[in-house]
Amino acid sequence: MTLNYRRSLLLILLFSILTNCRFKTERVSDVCKKDNKTTVFFDIKGYFCNIVNEYESTDRKVDKQVSFGNKSEFHESMSVDWKAELLGFINTDINRSSWIENFAVDTISRDNGSTILYQTTDASIPIKKMEINFSATNEVIEIDIISERKSLLYKSKQKLHFQPNVSYSVTGWQRTLMLSQTDFEVKANIVANKH
Repeated sequence: MTLNYRRSLLLILLFSILTNCRFKTERVSDVCKKDNKTTVFFDIKGYFCNIVNEYESTDRKVDKQVSFGNKSEFHESMSVDWKAELLGFINTDINRSSWIENFAVDTISRDNGSTILYQTTDASIPIKKMEINFSATNEVIEIDIISERKSLLYKSKQKLHFQPNVSYSVTGWQRTLMLSQTDFEVKANIVANKH
């Protein structure tokens, strides 16, 4: 297998992992369209679609560090397509009728807020854990998600972290059938527009 072919395969797999790409086709522009799905758990898709609308209307930018293997890049004050940028978070929606019975839910109350924790051990569900922390006024202050994917060609694990108006990150690794494990990391600070 040529080196260019391996690099191309790696880039395709990275894109699939970072966007939680499914084998169904859904255009990025359609991802936040309203659906009539009943939500039993926290509406992660609706939450991030609202964030997309807020960030687009206030022209938020990002300072972003991207690392893949031993290569790293930094981009300052980037304009962002927020739907594409947060697609990996939007696609972690666990409100699927076939998944609902497979998640354990734990709610922890504190004086300064609460936490909802969703977990599954079902191997067929890629979203293994989702933790949402709320302030005392019920505002989301932090979201952590762990996702694991396996196929005949690759295996991956990633952790997604989001703090509204502050930062987000995606860290993890992927291992393909013919290549060794590659680590990746995206760290972004959300920058308010200074007009």
